[in-house]
Amino acid sequence: MVTFRLTDVPVDIDRDTARRAAAEELSDPKYRDAKPGFLQQAAQWLGEQLEKLLNSLSSGFPGGIFGVLLILVLLIVLVVVIRLRTGQVARAARAGRVVFGGTRRSAADYRRSAAEAAAAGRFDDAVRDRFRA
Repeated sequence: MVTFRLTDVPVDIDRDTARRAAAEELSDPKYRDAKPGFLQQAAQWLGEQLEKLLNSLSSGFPGGIFGVLLILVLLIVLVVVIRLRTGQVARAARAGRVVFGGTRRSAADYRRSAAEAAAAGRFDDAVRDRFRA
């Protein structure tokens, strides 16, 4: 078994020669071609900024980053629930609540009303009254 110590390495190069060799190596086009594109750099920068933001927020919240994410999810759910309760969906549901409005009639009255509506060509009223009968 051969062991080397740091002093046994046969490297005898001075600082300026090493700098020139490194500059020559790094000027190779394969390094320039491996550089990430603009979109990759932008995505990486955006990810770093988001990570910094989450890390700064998580230091003040119990549970760290998972606590922050849980609070964000709960806020999103709260906004959706409020929107459903007060938005167009809620107004549309409240608008059509009355199904059998007006006075109560017997089944015979509904049948007679359905026949009159059908004779007049109001088939939607006829079907509704026939169903109610």
